[in-house]
Amino acid sequence: MSDERLVTGAELKAMGPAAFEHPALKQPTRELDATANEPLEILMERAARWAALQGSEVVRLPHLFAALLGSGVDARWDWLRKQKPDLESLKQRVLGMVPPQPARIDTDDLPISESVRRVLEQAKQRATRAKRVLLAEDVYHAFWPDSGAVGEQLKKWGVVLPDAALK
Repeated sequence: MSDERLVTGAELKAMGPAAFEHPALKQPTRELDATANEPLEILMERAARWAALQGSEVVRLPHLFAALLGSGVDARWDWLRKQKPDLESLKQRVLGMVPPQPARIDTDDLPISESVRRVLEQAKQRATRAKRVLLAEDVYHAFWPDSGAVGEQLKKWGVVLPDAALK
C-alpha cells in the first residue's frame, strides 16, 4: 500500500451522503460472500442490484467489482487481504466512482456497459477453454486485464493488483 491510507467507514460517513450509503444496501437479496463457483446469473444479479441502488442506468465495472468482491472472504481475495485495506471501505470507494442518482426500484433487464460486456466475453472464452459453464471465477480472472478505471483508481489508492498471470 502507498502512503495514502484507505478511509474508515466513519470517515466516509462524515464526508456526507453518497450513493453507497443508501439504506437498501444493508439488505442484499443474496449473501454478500461471492464464491468462485457461483453461477454467472447470481453474480450479475448482485452487480445489477448495486447498479440499481446507485440509480445507474447500466451495470458498470464498479458494480461488477463490488459484486465480485462480496465481503472479500473467498480465497481468491487473499492477495488483497494481505495488503490490509478495509475491504468494505475500498468497495464503497470504488462504488463512489459512479455518480449517485436516485435508487432504481427494479434490476430487471438492466443493460451492461461495453466494458462489462468485454469482461464477460473474456470470461466466456475462459470457461469455454475449460469446457465448463461460465462461473464467477471466470469473471474474476477476466476482470483484471480489462479493469479500466476501477483498476487505475485502485492503483492510485495504493492497491497492488494481481498479476495478469491470473488468466
